[in-house]
Amino acid sequence: MTISKLTRSILILGILLTINQSYSQELISGKIIDITGKQITFASIIEDNTSFGTTTNEKGEFTLNINKYPTKVTISSPNHTQKTITLNRKRRITVVLREETRKVTSTD
Repeated sequence: MTISKLTRSILILGILLTINQSYSQELISGKIIDITGKQITFASIIEDNTSFGTTTNEKGEFTLNINKYPTKVTISSPNHTQKTITLNRKRRITVVLREETRKVTSTD
């Protein structure tokens, strides 16, 4: 069984594009804390307009491959206000999330 030259060329092009895409990514790391400095565990960090995302560990730390600079990442965690920040070549970040205050209203 032989592979046509066109099929072989398409396969090689696909492999090269995949390699190029993986090498063009940048690694960022950081920590997510609250206003008292306490780590926020299991916060979500997602690069906008991509499928790249991660969560913080038990120390509030994370690493994330981003597609390119500049980019925006959105950080969210239950009971905290969501925050979107722009990254311009910064490889290590610390983000402070505020606790979300919710009004309880009576239905009486």
